[in-house]
Amino acid sequence: MKIKYIFIGIVFIISSILTFESCGNNSGSSKLSADKTIRLNFDTLTIVEREHLQSDTTKSSCYINLAFVYPIEGEKVDIHKLQNIFITSFFGVDYDSLSPNDAMNKYVQNFIDNYEKDANVFHSSLISIEKLESLSSDSVDEEYTDYFNSYYEFLDDSVTYLDNLILSFQVKQSISKDGVSTFDTFRNRVIDLKRGVLITESEIFKVGYEQTLKGLFVNSLMEQNDVRSILELEELGFFGIEEMLPNNNFLLNNLGIIYRFNKGEYSAYQLDAPEIFIPFELLKPILKENSIIRNITKIN
Repeated sequence: MKIKYIFIGIVFIISSILTFESCGNNSGSSKLSADKTIRLNFDTLTIVEREHLQSDTTKSSCYINLAFVYPIEGEKVDIHKLQNIFITSFFGVDYDSLSPNDAMNKYVQNFIDNYEKDANVFHSSLISIEKLESLSSDSVDEEYTDYFNSYYEFLDDSVTYLDNLILSFQVKQSISKDGVSTFDTFRNRVIDLKRGVLITESEIFKVGYEQTLKGLFVNSLMEQNDVRSILELEELGFFGIEEMLPNNNFLLNNLGIIYRFNKGEYSAYQLDAPEIFIPFELLKPILKENSIIRNITKIN
């Protein structure tokens, strides 16, 4: 197997005086003194690979396309901790001890190996069925026997916001295994740059915050969809809205928090994945006194 790597050097340098737009909300700029400015250099590693069963181009194949953006240098940060968070968020915890290059290589190889394994199981099952069918007048269609779905995976990540305290980034994964439908997932992460760790809901909010957020989720969805009741949301394809719990799948910027619920969570799969933006002003009652949010905003 030949894996193609495309290196795009240092694709951009981000400093904490720059901000990003996230989820349709314009982020303001944060003017910081030079001694507090955090600068990060990022690189992008890309792999595109297709592998046909039995190396026969007439047979089904697996296709994978990865674009991994990750930090490579930084001031006033632990770059190794940041890289580890990016690697585990992008590839999974099984890759946490690997370098970006090795993680990329192993991930692609595992994807191809799993595809070939699934194909072997599929054909072994058909052989067993053929043996049973041979005892009767029916037989398995030869064309069906030779058929196995192609697999596709697209995986990339992007930085959505950065200041001198936090970095928000999103990993998007699209997988297709039946040749028809695509399963999309979003993994949102927010890093406390000073400590080099992921920020969780329990660090931000007071005990019992779930009930308040549930109400804010409902109100936001009704506003987004221009309806006035949960019943109307259900008629649009949403379900279980009153029990919509925070899922730790969020981004932060200097305006608010953005929650992402993947397709099939609280809505019919035909609908776009629900995304809910809540401005910080609405979160004031449930913010902890020492919450990092109070430091990135003017909320008192």
